[in-house]
Amino acid sequence: MKERCSFFAALIVNILVVCVFAISTATARDRTVLFDFDGDGKTDISLYRPGIWTPTVRGTSQFFIRLSSTGETMVIPFGAGGDRPAVADYDLDGKADLAIFRSWEDTIKVPWEASDYWIRYSTTGQTEVIYHYGYGIVVNRNFVEGPRPELGVFTYRVAGDPTDVCYMEGFLLASGENLFQKDVSEECLGGWTSRIPALGDYNNDGYSDAAMFVRDLSVRGSGYYEIWPSPFVAGYTQPPIRRPFDVEMIAPGDYDNDGKTDLAGANVKDGRYRWKILFSATGELWQLPWGIPGDKIVPGDYDGDGKTDPAVFRPSDSTWYIFRSSDWNWESYQWGLGTDIPIPQPNSF
Repeated sequence: MKERCSFFAALIVNILVVCVFAISTATARDRTVLFDFDGDGKTDISLYRPGIWTPTVRGTSQFFIRLSSTGETMVIPFGAGGDRPAVADYDLDGKADLAIFRSWEDTIKVPWEASDYWIRYSTTGQTEVIYHYGYGIVVNRNFVEGPRPELGVFTYRVAGDPTDVCYMEGFLLASGENLFQKDVSEECLGGWTSRIPALGDYNNDGYSDAAMFVRDLSVRGSGYYEIWPSPFVAGYTQPPIRRPFDVEMIAPGDYDNDGKTDLAGANVKDGRYRWKILFSATGELWQLPWGIPGDKIVPGDYDGDGKTDPAVFRPSDSTWYIFRSSDWNWESYQWGLGTDIPIPQPNSF
């Protein structure tokens, strides 16, 4: 086993672009989505275990957190079956706060129905329940105003006749009593287009940008990023940035520490994930074999060097595999259950 690991590590080192990892510049990044629960500047391995959810029972959900500063494991009951994690640093104390999104649409199936955010602040231990319109993928980031993350969802709404097969997709954000809405597309039922949020700060101004990854599922290699750099502009506008990027799964992050989110993702090739990362600082494309089909992509800054590290969670054996950008070595932790939801997974909620 040691020989196999040594060979694999050597293979990785041989394909690295050394000069890229030496880059370090001043950044204005949004650190509220680092998923750092102990305030040491590192992404913590963390999971959400949903409680049972039946027509008559909503069991208690739990957060499992492995603190990078001490190695200690924290198990915290919070939320219930049917809730989804919505972790971010809402009180701006440098520590991620436990939070869940409870969408009543999951029960009654009525678009634009009321939902709630439940946030337990790490500074006080108090829990706040905040009402929110809409439902969909949780997209809590610092898009506007700030610096506190807005409460947001990527959702859809029917544009007119409720029986129309076409609908508008976009972001719905709440900052205090202010609502911000941005449409990014009009889709119709029966199509083959996949469109998912690809959030990040692509222009290094400290705010997250509205961004999507789009694929025609009937055409291999058709993926591309659409990016609307901040400031956040309501309504629909054509994306100023549209860049082809041939991946099946996305993993946006700042892999070169220049303050800008890099286009990144992975394909399945020869029975492995092959990561592709386009460094914004140099324009160089880096490729890395990391993971196997079925793994969940969980990029984060696990070593605290300011660079996003490629990482996967393997449900088949509940193991985390992390490739550290600080020293080009990798580590693994068997931790959690295969049915758990890894918190750093992009767009999983």
